[in-house]
Amino acid sequence: MRDIGLDPARCGEAARDDIGAFVELHIEQGPVLEHAGFGVGLVTGITAIRGIHVKLTGAQNHAGAFPMDLRADPMAGFAEITSGIIEIALELGRPAVTTVGRVIVEPNMPTVIPGIVRFNVDARHADVGTCQALCAAQDALMREVAARRGLGISWHVTSQHAACLSDPEILQTLRDGAAAQDVPVFELASGAAHDTQQIAKIAPVAMIFVRSRDGRSHTTEEFSTLEDMVAGIEVLAAGLHRLAY
Repeated sequence: MRDIGLDPARCGEAARDDIGAFVELHIEQGPVLEHAGFGVGLVTGITAIRGIHVKLTGAQNHAGAFPMDLRADPMAGFAEITSGIIEIALELGRPAVTTVGRVIVEPNMPTVIPGIVRFNVDARHADVGTCQALCAAQDALMREVAARRGLGISWHVTSQHAACLSDPEILQTLRDGAAAQDVPVFELASGAAHDTQQIAKIAPVAMIFVRSRDGRSHTTEEFSTLEDMVAGIEVLAAGLHRLAY
């Protein structure tokens, strides 16, 4: 890069200024389109995400000799917290989601009450305000459970991504293109992060989803039919033609 006059230290500042619109075609990676009975979807926005790493600290003791009512068991606290934060997301309804995908127990022995439980929480919602409310409610629940059970608790943010709304004019152009191609479309939020979120910093964006069979993704069972892929391409082509001309 230096040989052609570029500064590698300034890579983060690089941004094109010649993009009039950006449209990404992608598989849904979830079951919403299939459940709704549509092969193609228009994405209204991409989710906000907060990831945290939580540490629950209790008192490590013998599993048989220590009475239940005298324990400070971080595993029991973890179970209650996990159930509670997932219930908060369920009560908010779609597209709120919460996942506990990684747990580490110390000392991880069958006859020992754990002393420490560490776990990760991934919380998402396409509306930034609702995502903040979701996280605040979950934080309050974690503090309450830890205090009531005599546990120490701390956490830090491991990832944070702002929500990204699709451009209304591009969305309408894609609707018009889909109608012209006789392709019925369903509108939904994306629960996964995408390249579009990065491009949205420098250009107006939108996305088109193609149905994923059984909602499967990141697995060898990931599959979309040729018919759905062709329909998605037709909507993309019609939309791009309208945007260009």
